[in-house]
Amino acid sequence: MLNLGPFHSKQLCIVENKKKLEPMREIIHTNTQKGEKFNFYIKNNKNIEIISFLPIKNLSNKTVAYIVSHSKSDIIKSSLTSTMTIRILSFFISLVIIYLIYRQIKSNIQIKIEKEKLQYKTNEQTILLSLFDQGDSVLFKWNNDDNWSINYVSQSVSRLLGYTQDEFLNGEVHYADCIDKQDLQTVISEVEEGSKSDSKFFQHKPYRLIAKDGKSKWVLDYTVVLRDDNGNTTHYLGYITDITEQKENERLIAEQSKLVAMGEMIGNIAHQWRQPLSVISTASTGLKLQKEYNTLTDEIFIRTCDSINDNAQYLSKTIDDFRNFIKGDRKVVEFKLADTIESFLHLVEGSIKSNDIEIIKDIDENIIINGYPNELVQCFINIFNNSKDAFKNKEDDKLIFISTELKEDKVTIIFKDNAGGIRDDILPKVFEPYFTTKHQSQGTGLGLHMTYNLIVDGMNGTIEAHNINYKYNGKEYSGAEFKIILPLK
Repeated sequence: MLNLGPFHSKQLCIVENKKKLEPMREIIHTNTQKGEKFNFYIKNNKNIEIISFLPIKNLSNKTVAYIVSHSKSDIIKSSLTSTMTIRILSFFISLVIIYLIYRQIKSNIQIKIEKEKLQYKTNEQTILLSLFDQGDSVLFKWNNDDNWSINYVSQSVSRLLGYTQDEFLNGEVHYADCIDKQDLQTVISEVEEGSKSDSKFFQHKPYRLIAKDGKSKWVLDYTVVLRDDNGNTTHYLGYITDITEQKENERLIAEQSKLVAMGEMIGNIAHQWRQPLSVISTASTGLKLQKEYNTLTDEIFIRTCDSINDNAQYLSKTIDDFRNFIKGDRKVVEFKLADTIESFLHLVEGSIKSNDIEIIKDIDENIIINGYPNELVQCFINIFNNSKDAFKNKEDDKLIFISTELKEDKVTIIFKDNAGGIRDDILPKVFEPYFTTKHQSQGTGLGLHMTYNLIVDGMNGTIEAHNINYKYNGKEYSGAEFKIILPLK
């Protein structure tokens, strides 16, 4: 009991559990002044105790004492434990919510950044597309269907073909219908091969398009193959460039090169004809004299007639070779490579003899090529002339080696000489147009350039020039080697 009378001190009455109640002194003092009942709880080790103060009143209804009781409370303990659990859970939930809010804010910022990047890329693409719209090249995206229907085409298509962008997009005009009929199958085959291969990119050989006004235009087509996740081709993306003017320049260069070669051929023929004509003239004069003096026998007559016929046939063969060379029929034919090399050697026979050049051959007689023999002869002549000019300052042996080899479906043709090779600073430029080391009056710089075009563009082959060192008949030589690789078809 806690007596509130004047003869008792509250401090002295708080005896039991003093250590537990001492921290609650202020709470007890404040509430006992009010004279009303009150309680509170304290933690005792792991237990919870409820301390209850019940007032004792006198007849005047004045509180004169308190009965103080102590009791354990599992309910409050459980409630406090639950509260603590709730607080902990609330804390962690708050952390999760804060983290989610942070992630959302970060995601929103990232989305904003990505939108800005996407907008930037879109602006860049718009600028790039506008460049194609204003330029000469045509950007396209075809669908991989039977008609190569248009997914996108730049406005510049109207400058190339005369048709509007909408005419292609609406399906009024199909691109395949614009391809020259002579080139269509080749273009289709190249697209099919590009789709079947693992390559992501392929280049068409130059082909012709027919514009709305009926004019033919040469184009160069670079195409990227777009595939789905299963590797199936869905679209073709690329650009087309008008090279009509370039092809016309190449044609003019070819004509110039042909004229130069014809001039050299005429000189060769004139040189080659001197000896046969001289033999024919001498033989016929001899027959006449022997007839006048009655010394002509049947044996001499027959032998002389055979000689005249052989030389006449030689002249006729020279005319045939020259006519085939200048005729320039560009038709794909099957021809025997060895025969083409012999025709070339016959055409340059005069230069071979007048320049004391020895030809060493290692020719496979069984190689058959499907291509352009006349153009190949011109290539051989250009390479031969390059070696012949390099021999001008050489006094000793002048050798030109010609060899052929067949490997699988490709044939290798090698020309090499012993003229000392090509200067290292010049070697990378030998196939460039109008490049020549000779005086302007002696060379045009077109020969090897035309050879490159005829081999690479005309016959789908390759040509390389190297300097080499080698041995022949125990002697060491150095010179230039031209290696031509052609497909059999």
